[in-house]
Amino acid sequence: MITASKRTSLSSLSISLWGIFAVLLLAFALRTYHLHVPEPTGDEGFSYVFTKFSIPEMMTKTVEMIEPHPIGFYVILKGWMALDGMSEFAIRFPSVFAGVLLIALIWRFTRQLGLHRINRHIPLIAALLMTVNAFAVHYSREMRMYSIHMALTLTSTMLAVALMQRPRWRTVLAYVIVSAVALQVHYYAGFVFVAQNIFVFGIALFGGLRRHLPQLAHWIAAQLALAALSLPWILYARSVLFSYHGNDVRGASLPDIVNDLIGNYVIGRGYPNLYLVATVIGLALFAFGLWRMWRAGREHHPAVWLMLVYFSVPILAGWLAAQGRPIYTARYFIATLTPFLVPIAVSMSTLRGIHPRINANLRKSNPIRGDWRLFADSPSASLLKASTALLTLALVGVFGAALQWDFAASVDDKTRVWHDYLRVVDRYTSDLPASQIRPVINYPNPVFTYYYDPRGEYVTLPFKPDDLEGSKQAVQVMKDAGVRRVVFQEFKSWWDDKHVAETAIASEYTKIDEAWTGAWLAKIYSRVEPSELKPVDATATFSNGVQLVSALVRPDLKASLAEVSLAWHGSAAMLKGSEKMFIHISPSNNPFALPAQLDLPLTADVLTKPVNTFGIRLPAGLAAGEYGVAPAHTGSGGFPS
Repeated sequence: MITASKRTSLSSLSISLWGIFAVLLLAFALRTYHLHVPEPTGDEGFSYVFTKFSIPEMMTKTVEMIEPHPIGFYVILKGWMALDGMSEFAIRFPSVFAGVLLIALIWRFTRQLGLHRINRHIPLIAALLMTVNAFAVHYSREMRMYSIHMALTLTSTMLAVALMQRPRWRTVLAYVIVSAVALQVHYYAGFVFVAQNIFVFGIALFGGLRRHLPQLAHWIAAQLALAALSLPWILYARSVLFSYHGNDVRGASLPDIVNDLIGNYVIGRGYPNLYLVATVIGLALFAFGLWRMWRAGREHHPAVWLMLVYFSVPILAGWLAAQGRPIYTARYFIATLTPFLVPIAVSMSTLRGIHPRINANLRKSNPIRGDWRLFADSPSASLLKASTALLTLALVGVFGAALQWDFAASVDDKTRVWHDYLRVVDRYTSDLPASQIRPVINYPNPVFTYYYDPRGEYVTLPFKPDDLEGSKQAVQVMKDAGVRRVVFQEFKSWWDDKHVAETAIASEYTKIDEAWTGAWLAKIYSRVEPSELKPVDATATFSNGVQLVSALVRPDLKASLAEVSLAWHGSAAMLKGSEKMFIHISPSNNPFALPAQLDLPLTADVLTKPVNTFGIRLPAGLAAGEYGVAPAHTGSGGFPS
């Protein structure tokens, strides 16, 4: 028979299940909204580069390239891409899946800790906070390991709690597997394991060692098995673990780290000038939540202890590690977002009052001190509720502002610069075989690898910073391979601040055009061998003795460009310095119409070069028909004979 209280409990659970279902739908919507729009970041591109390797190669490259992360995420991504392809949406979906799973996990985690007995809304509030947290949303939409790292470390912690509640060997096995995978996804999972050990041994120490012997036996076995599984990789990658310094060394001091980390958690990446205010709001709600959990009864004291160590120990451990290898960046600590949000959810639940059963239990357990009155209608309770309400409103406001900024920065206002560059590449290479074209970039950007890798080869010049000789050798290889058209994307960066890429390309190729890609300037180079030129019908000899001996016209209609190559015969002594060269394009039936032309000085350099190649832009909407190209020159004594 189901009693009235049981029916009420089942009804509350049913409402909670419908609530978490709605929150999960919202989480999925936020994490998939225009997921395909943002182009991959540099780190995302690097993730793709690693998927090109076999697993043994990944292991080798991790050490060779001083990769600060283990290979677990890259193995997961490689397997996923084999199933679902490599579109922007597909490659980010494992992170989306983990980000949505995290919402369900945090809901279950709060119930596992019994926080729903303080207030039945706490699990749903915690899930909703994680759903709309800009920091969590951002890294659930990125082709990186951070949302998977969060989900795995939370699952590992839940299994640790389960071992303390009811020790079972199958739970030990699950814990070891999940934790080993977590450590292979991100090294900072190890800091969470340190927190788990402090929690477990702290509970055993203060709760009685004899009472907790079964739990300790299972726990120690789990830690030994985890160490046995993880130690070989740690030894293999030890050079990376102990020597990598990273690119982001902000926040060397602990206060800086805390302020930056909580600022990111509360107000996201867009408002660093407000981090101090955000930190005060976040820490106030966090502290009040812990206090409320503590005052709710002895049964909730372990949850307070867990939240404290789960949040603080990874931060302290990361700070201590950063003293020897400065590698701080907020996303590395993202596993601590869960224990930060759970007490805040407890704080926010104060606005709906305390669960009647807890209220009654507190009254019975402390009839003299009357601690339960802090949760009843009293001046102190009213003050606490008013303060919590103000802080909650502030938190909701900054959460909304952070989410809006992040979507604006990464989706709504995002320029698809690589797509624009690829359109330029297609525009200038569509009339040539793939073997005769090469895109060239002057910065080793892994995002372009992601976009161009399925198409064919491209070249990075210089391959080492400011390496002119190496760049010239690479250009020579392109020339020997029969490459005729180069589309060069010029970055402004320290990697090529001496412009060695352009110098190397110009040593063998001639610039014929350029195009703006929306963020950068793409320069188009061409190479025509002398043997490709055709003799003119009759040698054109000008009055000063200069001769035009051969020419080649290659129309590139998609690029609205005419590529004209000329070979001259003459010497500097024939020129007086005022000569000009004209290349006219005109309809065959009307040589006096000139829809396009090029006027340049005729110099000694032009006469001595084996081939002179020029690009002449054709006007948009040029009528179809036959057109002729007529070169000429004029100047002192330079009229054609």
